[in-house]
Amino acid sequence: MLLGAACTQDDPRFPAYFRYAVDVKVDGVPVTIERVVKCTGTRSWGTSAAPGRWTGQSYVNPPAIGAKVPGGDAAVYVRVPLACAWAASPEAAQQRPPPLVPGDIVPVLWTDNWQRLEQIEYYSTRPSLAGQDSHVEFVRVQALERADKKAFEMSEVRAARESPDLRPVARVRAKGHGEPISAPSWLNPDLPKTPAPGMTCFAALSLDRDNWDQWPALKPWVDSLPHDGRFYEVRPALGDVATSLNFEGGFFAAQSLNRTSLSAEITSGEGARRALQLYNSMHPIVPSRGGAYIDKSRQGISSCSFNLWYYDRSYEYHVKEPVGERKNRERIEIYSDAKRFPLMISPDRESVIRIVQLGPIYSDTDEPVAMDTIH
Repeated sequence: MLLGAACTQDDPRFPAYFRYAVDVKVDGVPVTIERVVKCTGTRSWGTSAAPGRWTGQSYVNPPAIGAKVPGGDAAVYVRVPLACAWAASPEAAQQRPPPLVPGDIVPVLWTDNWQRLEQIEYYSTRPSLAGQDSHVEFVRVQALERADKKAFEMSEVRAARESPDLRPVARVRAKGHGEPISAPSWLNPDLPKTPAPGMTCFAALSLDRDNWDQWPALKPWVDSLPHDGRFYEVRPALGDVATSLNFEGGFFAAQSLNRTSLSAEITSGEGARRALQLYNSMHPIVPSRGGAYIDKSRQGISSCSFNLWYYDRSYEYHVKEPVGERKNRERIEIYSDAKRFPLMISPDRESVIRIVQLGPIYSDTDEPVAMDTIH
């Protein structure tokens, strides 16, 4: 153990710093999400994965950045790019370009209230980031710039005054801040909370009946199902069809589309086209006092919740009346006995649905992340 401890040390390339900024409009209000990010790291000698040489691990502080929206309680957030190696390299050295450049598009998380976190949505498609069915219009990624310790400290002073608390989205237990983020006011505190506390974002990928011709056994089976307001899993009845739907229908590929900037979307080939179509048309799953609903009136969005998911509860299927400012009266399907990951036939028998977790996934940091200045 002592020998193992001696083989790990601080990475001499760090600390390194870079400025990251994203311009958006939130319900028409211009907002710049900006922060100077600090990179630290460790390196280890002779690991089993790389015997006889150094391997490194880098950490970013903060792993996500956010900005309050002027005139209200809303806030927006983006994940920090993997730019530590770029920031630590000499500016004059031969090197690859930074991991994000102007013209790229990155996913954006929005909440109506950064202190209560009752309504949270994650926009990770080009249509939703064009303001289609969403609160956010993406404007640009500013060019990444190398920075220094002084710029980082000044940025932290501004963040203490202007930034929302980042702990919920960054999944960081900050030093000196042990109290949990409050759950929504309508959540029954006596009910068990599963899974463990943390933010999750879910959506329903939906392949509609018009796209089923490649699987001729599917329609007859679906038409034989009772209209009883329940979801039915495809695999127990049509095992090979479910496998084909998963891969050739684009469900498997669609889940990987938001892992990098949207500039890396796959656009060639029939499978890629179908996956992108699925991804752009996914429906948010919205938690509420009466259950969690698949909102078929909105597309390209995943809805997030903090410590809210209950997979053992079942709810009646019905058509929910529009609420708030929603003008249309399209059907909202209730999230009932549907499961995560298996392919399910929707209660209206018009689509194959797969409920997936789509983000956000933010890395940990080795320093505290809060509104307070970081020393």
